Amino acid sequence: MTGFDKKPKRDFEADWRARFDRFAARGGSEATVSGWSEHGLARRMRAISLCVERHPPQSRAKIVDLGCGTGIYCDTLKQMGYQPIGADFSLGMLKRAQEVTADVPLCAADLNALPFRDQQFGGLVNVGVLQHLSTIDCALSEMSRVLEPGAMAYIITLNRWSFHAVAASILGTLRAWRKGQWRPQKHAVRRSVGVLRAEASTAGFVHIETVGLYLFPLGLGWLESLLDRCDFLKMPGSKRPVFLFLANAYQVVLQRR
Repeated sequence: MTGFDKKPKRDFEADWRARFDRFAARGGSEATVSGWSEHGLARRMRAISLCVERHPPQSRAKIVDLGCGTGIYCDTLKQMGYQPIGADFSLGMLKRAQEVTADVPLCAADLNALPFRDQQFGGLVNVGVLQHLSTIDCALSEMSRVLEPGAMAYIITLNRWSFHAVAASILGTLRAWRKGQWRPQKHAVRRSVGVLRAEASTAGFVHIETVGLYLFPLGLGWLESLLDRCDFLKMPGSKRPVFLFLANAYQVVLQRR
């Protein structure tokens, strides 16, 4: 458990499961149900699609979407010619995914104890899930277990060391003080690329690429496009983009050893 998260692990993750059940029940667009803006969802879908094209699985194999939500990524992967399987710990989300996806197998699954056999998949997608786990070592080990050697994992999670994280922390602290609280309750766990890479290496992965997920208010789309094009610029001796501190989230591509 992270030092700043005082809630027991089971409570933190159970709270998020209940929250996603509520998201699914309230209805609305796929972005609304998933907890994203329309623009944010589109940017995440674009990031996944580009990385799958740039670092494709070894074959048109089965790809599991862990934390599939409404199933919209499964639908995209199917259109790209893959055989997706969706898994989520929220039954409400799975019910919504049944309405969105066509002929895509879905199942209930806990990321810390996946109901799949060893080396079952040729690829893995995981978008916006690790930030809802208080620890990630077990989840990454399970991801590694169900992937074939050489298979790719495409993971998007919130960036700890970013302008967005600093701004959110300051605003959250000010709101907490107004309520008479010493500090805000942690809403999600932001992790640095270095922490994720180290945990992934221990779990059996090789880091292939990190790209920033740059999100700005409407009217600043040109800045997102500019930063996308600049992602090839890396920190000296690192695969980390120079402007990653401007990214609210990032995507890592990992390969199973």
